[in-house]
Amino acid sequence: MDLILLYGGNSLESDISEVTYKKINSLLKNSCFNLHGVYLNHEGEFFLNNKKGYFYHKQENNYFKIGFKKIYFDYVLPLVHGKGSEDGTIKAYFDTLNIPCLSSSILSSALLQDKIIFKELLSFLNIRQTKYTFFSYEEYMDLNFNLSEKIKELSFPLIVKPNSLGSSLGVKKVLNLEELIFALDKAFEFDEKVLIEEAILNLKEVNIALLGNRMFQIESELETVSNKDDVLTYFDKYLQSKDKTTRIIPADIDLLIKEEIISTSKKVFKYFDCFGIVRFDYLLDQKTNKLYLNELNTIPGSLAYYLFEHKNINCEQLILKFIEFYKKRRKTQLRLLNNYHEGDKKQLLSKE
Repeated sequence: MDLILLYGGNSLESDISEVTYKKINSLLKNSCFNLHGVYLNHEGEFFLNNKKGYFYHKQENNYFKIGFKKIYFDYVLPLVHGKGSEDGTIKAYFDTLNIPCLSSSILSSALLQDKIIFKELLSFLNIRQTKYTFFSYEEYMDLNFNLSEKIKELSFPLIVKPNSLGSSLGVKKVLNLEELIFALDKAFEFDEKVLIEEAILNLKEVNIALLGNRMFQIESELETVSNKDDVLTYFDKYLQSKDKTTRIIPADIDLLIKEEIISTSKKVFKYFDCFGIVRFDYLLDQKTNKLYLNELNTIPGSLAYYLFEHKNINCEQLILKFIEFYKKRRKTQLRLLNNYHEGDKKQLLSKE
């Protein structure tokens, strides 16, 4: 089976995408897959082995064409992160070409990439989350904008986040109004909207991943992530700051908290019609034992493979199970009509 591992993309997180690609490529080297790493640059150009090419789907065949050479494949597995790629952009491109793409749907990818919309929908579901507010750059620059009034219902410390980014880019914990203004100026360099949340004290981060579709999900093991600064930064996550970050698998949490995480994750997975591998990030206040859903990742870093390993599912098996879910979904989609008209088509087209 031939598999395209797609990485890069027009995203601030393209470098993180390369980290994921290298890890997954290494894990699948001796698997049943024939791997082809395709890089997407910021200009929307695809490269295989530093040679520019194009994707095609013709007569039930999928291939990547470089000059006169065709590299046939079965599936594309996107290993991209962030706005401009993970937000459904890549999925939409391959759907348009009718090329099998192992990814969550366009709609769920877009909704979950947008932190503000996600939090608004969580409110509808009555799922506990941190108190928050948000505003755009245009609002912030308006002469009548009052920052103190905007955050009056929130208490310091606060967390400032660019709305559509991941990988902790632009995320900052602030203790007062002066620090908040500085963090906002920085966050608006990354995004046109900013989310401000109350920080959880006595914090422990808890993560779980699900693989599946609306009807059935396979749950991974849970992990807890603790660190000295309360907020994992880009440096903590990707530059191996091991002195500041500790991961514990299985998670060192109460059974009732674990059950709440699993049930909440499955509820949200179904509501957003998620598909494939999705990681859920929770915040646990260790003093009150209250759990807050923080965010979802439709293409988690390294596909959260290590969480499934603790359930005796290695990376190869994980992708094979993903493909089985894709085949079932594709079978359902193929029964739907994609061409419809009544009466004479020529007569219809001739009408003004």
